[in-house]
Amino acid sequence: MTQDHTPPQLRMLAPENFHEKLTRRAIFKMGSAAAGLAIVVAACGGDDNGSPTPSTEGGDTTSPPTGSTLASGDWSRVINAATGTLAMYTWGDYNDPLLVGQQAEDAIGVSMKVDYFNSNEDLITKLATSGGNSGFDIVVPTGPYIPQMIEKGLIQKFDQTLIPNMVNVDPNYLAQAWDPNNEYSVCKNWGTTGFMWDSSVITKDLVTWQDFFDACMNEASGNCSVIDTGPNVWGAWCWANGKDWNGTDAADLDACEAFLVDEVAQHIKKFDSYPSTAIAEGAYVLSMAWNGD
Repeated sequence: MTQDHTPPQLRMLAPENFHEKLTRRAIFKMGSAAAGLAIVVAACGGDDNGSPTPSTEGGDTTSPPTGSTLASGDWSRVINAATGTLAMYTWGDYNDPLLVGQQAEDAIGVSMKVDYFNSNEDLITKLATSGGNSGFDIVVPTGPYIPQMIEKGLIQKFDQTLIPNMVNVDPNYLAQAWDPNNEYSVCKNWGTTGFMWDSSVITKDLVTWQDFFDACMNEASGNCSVIDTGPNVWGAWCWANGKDWNGTDAADLDACEAFLVDEVAQHIKKFDSYPSTAIAEGAYVLSMAWNGD
């Protein structure tokens, strides 16, 4: 009996003029920049002296890859002194409940409290209005939002000596533009943005982001959802029109706004960052989604 060792085909949505640049290695290199979720230390809580308590991820007890260093350390130093727990504010469906629950307690003696937000804006509002008392030690924003969080004093630098697992992070995901020295953050997840649809309603194959918008304004009108993050919706327009997602051309920004507000908005049913359950239940015909969905 033989085994097929042919690498699996990798398909993703990207601007047409970008396809020649897409290799498996290139995709891994660009991944965190495209849609990275970074663990950062929330500027909240404190020790008995009133100074901020440094925090780190602390909950990953999975086996490290060959040649890597197993995390170890004094976990008592990352526990919120006021609550006796390590509190994390993050996106839903990104953490194994067992891993951040009983396994964290059994393996490293860390009691974790995990709460979830629906958008980066919700996260920032929560931290900005808490007066430094949000109760969270760790927050997980999308990478490009980190600079404004630093500027607003919503997160603090962390002590990298308390994060031994950083040696296991692929260098491709370190030193991103939003935190080049990884003083405030380290990549936790990365992924791509795509879409899914009900093939009993939309019978044609959707391949490009222009296909997505066309279907949204026709077969899926009134039953289409998009992710509740502005950069991703702006990105979809860029990808549909062969524009640079990181571009700042005023004419492109105006054209995108006019298209989304005047033509697309009336067809959108809901801004939904977690559409997988709803589309399975028939609530949507077409949904913009992250690859994890």
